[in-house]
This record gives sequence, structure tokens and C-alpha cells, in this order.
Amino acid sequence: MKKSFRSRIILLMSLLLLFICAACAGTEGTVRMPQPYVTATSGGVSVETLYYQRWAETWTGEGWLAADGVPVGEDLERSRDLFDRYTLTRDGPVTLLFSDEVGHENPTLRVYDESYALVDKYQGDLEAALAALEPGTWWCSVSVTLEGTYIRSQQRCERRGYECLFRLVVE
Repeated sequence: MKKSFRSRIILLMSLLLLFICAACAGTEGTVRMPQPYVTATSGGVSVETLYYQRWAETWTGEGWLAADGVPVGEDLERSRDLFDRYTLTRDGPVTLLFSDEVGHENPTLRVYDESYALVDKYQGDLEAALAALEPGTWWCSVSVTLEGTYIRSQQRCERRGYECLFRLVVE
């Protein structure tokens, strides 16, 4: 029983560390993912997105452990200085390119206003939703899922969910 508790604590600490690294992605001294999960493009200009780990499901050997992170909207104001490098000005249609390693079937787009309040949540045609945004500065979050190790005994993979963030300026 102690071993089970200890392994869960270690796993929770590991997930917390991943969460912190994801929240700080792009700052000096942190490790970046090898390629962006989502890239946003408009008018021939592309920006990578800032990765923010939202949740994880992992196998402990004895059962599934799930952990949720803090909703991204609560962290936007604190992280606003990071967004200079993740800013795109809409100059024509905005397209979203998903990397091959992430699941993006029916992704969700969350749009936050300049006061970091959630304005709307879209599923389906995300690019049409981005095209419909009124002039202003918008914080955009696209959800993706990354599958990890396949657990044969459970017939499913470990998974992590990320919100991929960028700032969109609409003039």
C-alpha cells in the first residue's frame, strides 16, 4: 500500500513539473517541445503557439491517474509578457496547422478578450471563427491531445491535453 501511495506522489510531482514547464515555455532556461503542436498563419506570417499543459492521464501500474491543470484564462494576465513572440496580426484568413503528433479531431478554440475574460468557445470550423472576430486584441487557445505510451493491459494510451496559445491582433 505504501508503494502505491509513494508512486502516486512521485507521479503527481512529475505532472506538476510538466505543468510548470509548459506554462513557462519560451522563457530562458526552459525546454521547448521539438516542434509546435499548432502554428497559426495569416498573410504569409506564421507564429508558433505557447504550450500550456491542461490535463494528463497516466497509468501507475495499479490504475489510471488523472490530473487537471489550472484553466488557462486564470494564467493569461500573469503570462502576458511572453506573448510578444506569439503574436499574429490578422492579414487575411488565419489558418491553423496541426502537427502530425497531436490529435485534433474536433478541437476547441477558446477566445479571451483584452481583460482576459473568456468571450466564446468554438468547435468545428475554427478558422471561420477566427475570421469573424471583430477588431481588437484576442488571446486564442486551441486544444490538442498528445498520446503517450500504449498500455496493452488497458488497451489504451496515456494522454496529455494542451492548450496552444497565441495572441491575435485584428485591425
